[in-house]
Amino acid sequence: MFYKGNEDREKRLRFSIRKVSFGAASVAIAALFMFPGNGTVSATEQGVTPTNEGRQGSPLKDPDVQNGTYGATPVVSQLDGNSGSSETTAPKDQEETTTPTSTDASASSVESPTVSKEKEETSTTATPAPVVSSTASATEKAEEKATSDLDKKQLEDYVAEIDAKLASGSYATKTDESVATLKEHLELAKLALTTATSQEELTKAYRRLFMTASSGLRSKPKAQVESPKLDTTEGKATVGKKASNTEKATGSNSIANSGQHDPRNRQVLDRNNPFRTGETTTDTDPAANQTYTAPSADASLEELVKALKTLPTTITNETKLADIDQVAATKGIDPGTVKELDEFGGWKAVRDSEGRGKFAVARKTSDGVFPIETVNTVKLHEYTNRTWTLESVVDRGNEHVLLLSEVRTEKTKDQAVFDETKYREIGEPLTIARGLKGYNGIEKTFKAYSPTTGSTTKVSFKTGYTGDIDGHKAKYKVEVLGRTTKNSNFTSLYSVTFDPSVGKKDANMQVIAARDGNSQRFDTPRGSTTPDTLNKKLADRLYSPNGRTGTFTSKDIEIPVGYTEYTVRISSADNTHLGMGYQVPWKHYALPIAGLEFSITQDTKHIAKSLLQQAYDRLLKQQNSDENRKTPGTTRNYQEKLDEIKGLLDSGDLKSRTDYLTALEAAIEARDDLKTQAPSAPVPAVVDTADHVGVEIPAPEHADKVVVTFDKADGSGKDTVTVKKNDQGKWSADKTVAGLTVDADTGKVTVGHEAVKAEGTVEAQARSGNSDLSGTGTVGMPAIATTPSAPVPAVVDTADHVGVEIPAPEHADKVVVTFDKADGSGKDTVTVKKNDQGKWSADKTVAGLTVDADTGKVTVGHEAVKAEGTVEAQARSGNSDLSGTGSAQMPIYRPAPLPRPIPVPDNGNTNSLVPSDLDGNQAGNAGDVNTTEPASPSVPTSPSDSGQANSGQDGRSTDSGSTTTARSSVAPVTTTEPTVNTANREDDTVRSATQGQGTLDKSELSKQVQTLENLLRTLTGVSNPTTDSARLVLAEAKKALADDSLTEQGLRHILQTVKDAIASLESIKESQSATKAGEQKVSEEAPEADKSVAQTQISVGAIVVSILVLLGLLFFLLARRNKESELEKLTKELSKLLKNLNLETVDKDVLKKSQEELQNAVSFLADEKGSEHTEAELIDNLKEVLAKLKANA
Repeated sequence: MFYKGNEDREKRLRFSIRKVSFGAASVAIAALFMFPGNGTVSATEQGVTPTNEGRQGSPLKDPDVQNGTYGATPVVSQLDGNSGSSETTAPKDQEETTTPTSTDASASSVESPTVSKEKEETSTTATPAPVVSSTASATEKAEEKATSDLDKKQLEDYVAEIDAKLASGSYATKTDESVATLKEHLELAKLALTTATSQEELTKAYRRLFMTASSGLRSKPKAQVESPKLDTTEGKATVGKKASNTEKATGSNSIANSGQHDPRNRQVLDRNNPFRTGETTTDTDPAANQTYTAPSADASLEELVKALKTLPTTITNETKLADIDQVAATKGIDPGTVKELDEFGGWKAVRDSEGRGKFAVARKTSDGVFPIETVNTVKLHEYTNRTWTLESVVDRGNEHVLLLSEVRTEKTKDQAVFDETKYREIGEPLTIARGLKGYNGIEKTFKAYSPTTGSTTKVSFKTGYTGDIDGHKAKYKVEVLGRTTKNSNFTSLYSVTFDPSVGKKDANMQVIAARDGNSQRFDTPRGSTTPDTLNKKLADRLYSPNGRTGTFTSKDIEIPVGYTEYTVRISSADNTHLGMGYQVPWKHYALPIAGLEFSITQDTKHIAKSLLQQAYDRLLKQQNSDENRKTPGTTRNYQEKLDEIKGLLDSGDLKSRTDYLTALEAAIEARDDLKTQAPSAPVPAVVDTADHVGVEIPAPEHADKVVVTFDKADGSGKDTVTVKKNDQGKWSADKTVAGLTVDADTGKVTVGHEAVKAEGTVEAQARSGNSDLSGTGTVGMPAIATTPSAPVPAVVDTADHVGVEIPAPEHADKVVVTFDKADGSGKDTVTVKKNDQGKWSADKTVAGLTVDADTGKVTVGHEAVKAEGTVEAQARSGNSDLSGTGSAQMPIYRPAPLPRPIPVPDNGNTNSLVPSDLDGNQAGNAGDVNTTEPASPSVPTSPSDSGQANSGQDGRSTDSGSTTTARSSVAPVTTTEPTVNTANREDDTVRSATQGQGTLDKSELSKQVQTLENLLRTLTGVSNPTTDSARLVLAEAKKALADDSLTEQGLRHILQTVKDAIASLESIKESQSATKAGEQKVSEEAPEADKSVAQTQISVGAIVVSILVLLGLLFFLLARRNKESELEKLTKELSKLLKNLNLETVDKDVLKKSQEELQNAVSFLADEKGSEHTEAELIDNLKEVLAKLKANA
């Protein structure tokens, strides 16, 4: 942790007390009581070597307990929700600008380190360092601006950075609202750059934009999907567990799976490279292995232009790290852990001469923060740790982050470090944070895109840090090595080091500095705090790290001609100063590499210049023939463009591919502008005979292109057809238009009346080669037909037929019929035409729509149109306009009376689920019972008594009266049941219609399905158990209509189930007026609290009706399934149980649960593969329902 001003002073005054007497400590304790504050004291002692255990222990100068020095007991906040310092940190760039006063509204959420530390210094030190007040600072800045220009560089750089991120889609995962706020603040910042009159205005604009970009953006919600865990490293190590794949093998100093079996053995080592370079190029990474295929030496100019035009400006060599989460999904990294690896997306650990090499990848916790191993924690004193969350600057855009180095801590004290020193619990010198051996960095090898021309590469990635020790953060090193063959040594092409917290721009690189966040630090007990506890603490927004990452971008690194591949290596520049504490009992990792915006590219300027040279040579070779018989003005212009290309080729500076392409295209455009004389204008001629009405357009002399434009026949605008002559002298049109033809030998264009609106205009122009278009020849298309009168649709509503009839008007040869589709999904259109033989036919088949072939009369039945839907018709004669519109409304189709309930199988045989007693002799339907009185919902002696209560009987004797009395409060289902004889006649209809035939007569089912669908449509918006069950019945009935394998018994069963559903819906409609009256009464009389209850309550009767309808449908589906199952047995048991229950005593929630599970069972049987439920789950749920029903019996 490093601050300017008082904070810096505190850091440097840390444990200067080393060896003092007990009396001195007593004085310190006394001082604590005199100066209440955070309870810390400081003193200095000369002659003691500075160490950093104070930094590891406390930045507030607490005495080092382990050195035998004791001071006042510090006041430390624990994990009680109140922990953490109140200080926040502004971006480090602000240290060079005016420190705002406390009244600065634009920076209210970020307190200046100077101001914050000034307050703290009052209670912690006796000799505070001078603090320059914000008012004085602002005055000095104002005086300075009076004599010099404002410093806008900081704001300009940050505006450019945010602009670039918006353009590249970096904020695609953020909410639209927060990105809109960012854009608004970006525009305000741009405005400040042009209008600011003081440095303070620029500072405010910068802070506002920074706070929005760093902490104001919110991620879009997304489901967390666990990726398959595939450990390709054969190790399962996470933080806190021993990693067998990274530990040294017994008797060896190399990592397992290395040593004598390492594939790089016997290879020549680069003398200038202390590490081995692995063979990381593989065919499984196509981005890394891209190479350029140049056009042939005799390529045409068109091929060269295409090659230059399609040549990418840059070649993206690295895509794996950019998709870090997808690669990490194969590594088996658990949430909230850090795993050590030696390969990741083609990037391999750099191995030393002993074969050691590794790095780490961290994954966010389930709370969305990177684990404590990536946040700097130091020892405050013997009992307390302090975690500096604002120093953890790690890109949070991905789920994972790669870490190059590991700092030795108490957890890893026995592991070797680079400088071979032993672990010390206390007393490390200042700034020291030692890295473990084996963390040599990462590297990956890429193919040079064009060894014959050479290329350049650029490396760019987000930077950050995980901690700071005495102002020192871990530093990066970036290298690029190249070689000419697989067996040659690598040569260094580029090597730089940089501090991610320091901005820099020079000839080798540009570094945009990473900045601390403003999250609060917190203190925790050393002995009882686990990493999991700390991870939970980090998830608290108050303590979540929120620093702003920086970026590194290298220069364009030259890959010379002849080099076939290059290797990029990223590592730690200093393995002794990694910027993290060493006294914690867990691991610490440094130098993050983020996947977001990680980029390694090659530039193609060399290739572009080579292509331009080839194209220029081709142009010079053809120049004489191209300029033959061309005008002097266009010739002179062409020569100027060629001279511009020569200037680019002679220049020693490489230009961009765009520059080269622009120059080449300009030269080609100038060549193409060497124009010849345009041909004469075409002369269109009208043809109006008995056989043909149209326009003929002969091609003018010398023309090789004719452009014809005309008013389209449908009146929707103009259409254009271009007719061209090819190299073989043949003419053809660029597209096909009905009524337009082209003479292939002469180029004459004939435009018939079919293509052009009556009395529309036909225009034509011609061109010769690349000449200008000629003048325009114009003629009008004669009118040829009179629009017929509008059709007159007529409603037909008889016992035999319900529909609409549309006679064809006189002289019409086309009728267009539009109507509301039966399923309510919108409109449908059918076009009926008369052919040359005078026969009429429709352009498509629609159920319920017929055409009289002789007269053209269209009959639209109720099956095709929604009840009370609109039917419209228009007519046309030849190429006439469409006539006016005739319309009619489809009457409502009235279905036949409803039959008896469905019988229930009770014999245990799956194939007999539809029982044989469909002749109406089942219990409760005997004799000539026929009543319209409402009956209570009940279960008859078989499941097909689907709860309709049509007959007024419940399948049992009503003599006792107890059942009727007990159920009198259950809401009845009101319906009208036909007599037993009527039901038998309908059964006979099904039976006679199918007797001796190969297919079933489903006409009755089709009618009932239409009735049910119409009823449901009238109940749109009504949702209760009865309507929900009816919708399920409708879906299965439609499937039955399309099922060619449906049996006769199955047809009867589904037909009866549909009728039962219709009856239940009819009862709802009949009770709607009464319900509305009841709601009106409740609205007027009941208290407000009772109104919602009255409006939302669902009766027990409605639930029971739904259950019984669902049982009927369930037995049909089980029969269709034709498979013995426990689900079938449980359904039968449920049916028998319901008919023996007193519905009055059954808990309503149990009935609702029964209804829900029956719906689930129906959905499952309707689509077993697509169901979200399993059969085992349904069986368990039905057993649970049965148990509850039995408990209510």
